[in-house]
Amino acid sequence: MQAPVSNSGNPLLGFLGLICMIAAVVDAIYWKRGGQRTPKKTVRQYQIFLIFLALLAIVMDVFFGPGAAGTLTGMFSNFVFIGWEWERYKIRRDNPIPSKATS
Repeated sequence: MQAPVSNSGNPLLGFLGLICMIAAVVDAIYWKRGGQRTPKKTVRQYQIFLIFLALLAIVMDVFFGPGAAGTLTGMFSNFVFIGWEWERYKIRRDNPIPSKATS
C-alpha cells in the first residue's frame, strides 16, 4: 500500500507560470508585428542552461530516484520559463514597436 500523495506545491510558482503564459502570447503578437528577436547570445545561454538541467535531472534520477528528478524537473522548467519571459519582457520594453502614423 502506498502512502497518499500530498500536493504541497507553491501556488506562487503556478501563478507566475500563468503570468508567463500570458506574456508568451503577448510576445508572439510582438514578434508577428515585427518586434526584435532575442539576441543569439541569450538564446545560447538558455540552451546551455537547459542542457545542464537535463544532465542534472539524469543525475537526480540515478542517485535519488525518479520522484526527486520529476519534482525538480517540473520546478526547474518553470523557473527557466519565468526567466525566459522576463528577458523577453525587457526586450519588448526597450524596443517598442513604432506605431503607424495616420494622416
